[in-house]
Amino acid sequence: MPKPKPPSTVQPITFPVFGMCWFGSNGSSIVAYCGGGGSAKTGVFNKIIVQFLANEEETTINTGDDVCVAVQVYEDPISKQVWLLGAIGSKVQRYRLPECTEAGSIDVGNGTNTLGVHAMGQVFAVGCDDGTVHVIQMTATDDDPWTKLFVCEGHVKAVCAVQFALRSDY
Repeated sequence: MPKPKPPSTVQPITFPVFGMCWFGSNGSSIVAYCGGGGSAKTGVFNKIIVQFLANEEETTINTGDDVCVAVQVYEDPISKQVWLLGAIGSKVQRYRLPECTEAGSIDVGNGTNTLGVHAMGQVFAVGCDDGTVHVIQMTATDDDPWTKLFVCEGHVKAVCAVQFALRSDY
């Protein structure tokens, strides 16, 4: 493999990675990835890593006993607030960026596998182990950030990928 040219670099990752995303807008560039697969016993901790590429800052979010399997970074088009969503166990956790502070979670009742955020940044879908897809609307407030819109049923196996059409209403 050829050596990358600056400013590109190759960084070693010391844990299994299950999800990764890149977000770029108005000069900011953020890479988030998640995984783990262990606990304090194994020494492989479950976490989300958020890298802010403009200032080479990196923040680690510990996800405890539950491994995060998918991450999405998005910007609310009205407030311009940047958020990170993480699929962790049976919950979707929201974090305010760049602070990486918790800003609510929603329990979908089943193991989460994947996330997809609508291009307008106000609706997301989460695919679950039981074959359901939950479609959820988000708000810009921390105290009540979620409204469940509907649940799609019918898959007989786990949903491993979800995506919105670019010009869809949902």
